[in-house]
Amino acid sequence: MSPSSPSLSPAQVVDGQLRAYNAKDIDAFMAFWADDARLYQHPDTLLASGAAEIRARHVLRFQEPNLHGRLLHRVAVGATVVDHEVVTRTFPEGPGTVEVIGIYEVVAGRISRAWFTLGTPLLGEAAPLGQRKPRLSSRETRRPTCARHPLWHQELRHDEKGPRLAGPARYRLCLP
Repeated sequence: MSPSSPSLSPAQVVDGQLRAYNAKDIDAFMAFWADDARLYQHPDTLLASGAAEIRARHVLRFQEPNLHGRLLHRVAVGATVVDHEVVTRTFPEGPGTVEVIGIYEVVAGRISRAWFTLGTPLLGEAAPLGQRKPRLSSRETRRPTCARHPLWHQELRHDEKGPRLAGPARYRLCLP
């Protein structure tokens, strides 16, 4: 995958920058960002403006020995890509994980703007969201994926007679 190639889809551009992030390769990482890119804490707090500021933020981040972003789910529509990730890193309080939603706007094969929302860091050996084992009894609600749309789940209740709808057909948006 050639960085910043206009022939790459927006999802491929975002995937390339995630791979460079995990490799801690600052030059490859920056090749996916536009020179005038802007980085925000969602919704509108500007964190870095321009390639030089984005590079400076990530040079420091890439020094963390355990840094790794694990993609849980990606949605791409047009020039917008939304990633749900679990990032392992070293916080001031110690090593841990944090859930991250990244929203990327890709123009001409490069990321022009990105917004990030972070969950609460889990310190120590806590398993990130994608690795947690469900601890549901047979009477608790489970949410299997709906075959028509992977983000919508119909609530089912499991009991001694097997899975059943939990009331009328209720659907809700649920990121895996």
